[in-house]
Amino acid sequence: PSPPEPSASPSTDRPPLDRAAPTDLARADFALGCFWGPDARFGAVDGVVRTCVGYAGGTTDAPTYDALGDHIETVRVAYDPDQCAYETLLDHFWAAHDPTRAPFKRQYQSALFPRTPEQREQARASRAAQAERHDDPLTTEILEDAPFYRAEAYHQKHKLRRHPTLLEAVRAPYPDETAFIDAPAAALVNGYVGGHRPPERLDEDLPRHVGRIAGSSVVVHCSPVTWLTVSAGSMPPPRQYQGPASIVAWVSATSLCATSWTS
Repeated sequence: PSPPEPSASPSTDRPPLDRAAPTDLARADFALGCFWGPDARFGAVDGVVRTCVGYAGGTTDAPTYDALGDHIETVRVAYDPDQCAYETLLDHFWAAHDPTRAPFKRQYQSALFPRTPEQREQARASRAAQAERHDDPLTTEILEDAPFYRAEAYHQKHKLRRHPTLLEAVRAPYPDETAFIDAPAAALVNGYVGGHRPPERLDEDLPRHVGRIAGSSVVVHCSPVTWLTVSAGSMPPPRQYQGPASIVAWVSATSLCATSWTS
């Protein structure tokens, strides 16, 4: 249903975060409403290496957004089990939505898709614990052995796609759309843009994330509004971008210089 999972690329044109990404990853699938937000939320979690969105839980072969059938919007998370436990991802799952709310469409159903016996046991125990904390019954389903079908490219890293200048800069080092979607750096930036990773984490993230930077410094101001000037190499004029301060975390491409200041 989905293409093979990518391996860490040795390319020196990609951000250090990509080049250092582990290859022995665990995978888990979650559905908690529209998949755009969860894609960003899970991308910001420590230990998560890659994310992508797709469709699962239904009977329709090769679903698309326009022909979804009975499938559910789902986010697939590839994570390093030495850095992030499945139970930690479950905590994020429950915290990110109301599991007692009945969806107005099947595609927005709350669901867990355990992929291993261990995940199945933990998912069931976690659901039971959550049920005790709510007065209303949970609507969350646990669906085992559900194939995952990757969604169309325009749904992937959607929070980042809402900012074309930013998207262009992050997308630049990758040879094709699939490589960009599967990039650890893209997952992390999408998490920042979605507001799920605090700007205070930039000091530790930027050294892992930055490739060859044309300028000598990146200035970050953690204010509600930040202006970001992006110059491709030394070619004027610079482009200006206005948005959340955390967006400066996009700095991952080669031969870019970035400077930000508050307005």
